[in-house]
Amino acid sequence: MSRRLLISTVVLVVITLLVVFIKTNLSTESELVNKNLLTPKAITKVDNISIANFNKTLAFAKKGNFWVLKGQEGEADSVVDSLKLLAFLSQITEIKLAYVASTEKKEWNNLQLYKQGDAQAMQENTGTYINLSSKGKSVLAFVVGKDLTTGNPPRPIGGNYIRLIKSKEDTSAYVIKSSFYALPDKNTWMQKKLLPSDMNKQIQSVNIAIGNSKYSILRKTKKDNFTIDLKSTKWQANQVKLDALVDSFDSLTMNAPIKLKDLQAKAKKERLIHLTLFDSTKITIQLFNLKSKQGHKHYATFLVEGKLKQVVLEQLQFLSQNWAFEIPETIAVEWSSTKTSLLEKKVKKTK
Repeated sequence: MSRRLLISTVVLVVITLLVVFIKTNLSTESELVNKNLLTPKAITKVDNISIANFNKTLAFAKKGNFWVLKGQEGEADSVVDSLKLLAFLSQITEIKLAYVASTEKKEWNNLQLYKQGDAQAMQENTGTYINLSSKGKSVLAFVVGKDLTTGNPPRPIGGNYIRLIKSKEDTSAYVIKSSFYALPDKNTWMQKKLLPSDMNKQIQSVNIAIGNSKYSILRKTKKDNFTIDLKSTKWQANQVKLDALVDSFDSLTMNAPIKLKDLQAKAKKERLIHLTLFDSTKITIQLFNLKSKQGHKHYATFLVEGKLKQVVLEQLQFLSQNWAFEIPETIAVEWSSTKTSLLEKKVKKTK
């Protein structure tokens, strides 16, 4: 074999091996392009979620039909807005990798693809790390990096660089065409509603105890007006005021939570309210008055009993084990209504 032929053969073998190597690596990357990272079926099995940026971490856990945000530094778990979290998970099922932007780890710095805990991680080069797991095993982990709208030139349609956490050897950076946001901010995810939105339609009876005074308002069906027990024929229920009292339970939000043990140690008990719903659920509300140098505030604790069929009430039952919530002054005044204040004199019918 001549020297020229030997050199040609060696060059051909090297080129062939190089092509095979490139194809092998590209095929691994291209298998992921234009495919969903996680199917809707797989997302339903996720029971733990972690979201972290450079200096903040949020950990979510599924509790039956709802999600909680795990407490940090001794704090109790708090309830998450289920609709927001489900929208977030749905967004993940729609993510598709458009193309490979880089296979070089040195590009992570510019594309903000380091994650919290990486040795090279700094505020300016760290993205948002998201880890979804099921029964203790990670099913999908990735870093959302630089927004393409901040590039040069910027992409008006948005998008992000993204890195999949699969192995130490995988240094690939991808592009997704739609912008993806997952803020590791506690307030973004918190459940705001304490009671169901249509609470006024679900209430069958309200029993209020103020000191030694007790009274009840009730109705037989959802179509009926509320009535109040009366002994005198000279008085009748003021329907507008009864409805206003019932409507006050419909507008409760999760405002300024305070640890239950702290409230019970400092505050004074006020009125006690018992609600009974048409599905036989019973809710006991204990109102407290907490005095401070700035004045006084009203807080309430909740005890939920029954075969709960509504997620919002399941959440309230869970929360009430550790938390009480501030009640606006206007609602506290409404709950202070005496029986007499809900009545009006009967108007004599003229012949």
